[in-house]
Amino acid sequence: MGKQDDRRKFFKCERISRSRGEQIMTKLKDRMVQLIQQDAAEKMGAFAAEMIHAAPEEKEQILAGLEFERWLEQTCRECLD
Repeated sequence: MGKQDDRRKFFKCERISRSRGEQIMTKLKDRMVQLIQQDAAEKMGAFAAEMIHAAPEEKEQILAGLEFERWLEQTCRECLD
C-alpha cells in the first residue's frame, strides 16, 4: 500500500506542477505578444510621422515598413483575443 500511495502522490504532484507550469508559460507568452504588439504600434506611429516629411523616393520604403508593423500589430491582437 505504501508504494502505491507514494506513486499516486507523485503523479498528482506532477500533474499539479505541469498545470502550474503551463499557466506560467501561457502568461509569459501573452506578455511577450503584448510587448511585440506595443512595439509594432509605436513603430507604426514613427513611420507615419516620418512619412510626412519624407522625400518621394523614401516613401515606398516607409510605407512597406508601416504595412509590416500594421500586420504584426493586428496579428498580435488576434493572438491575444
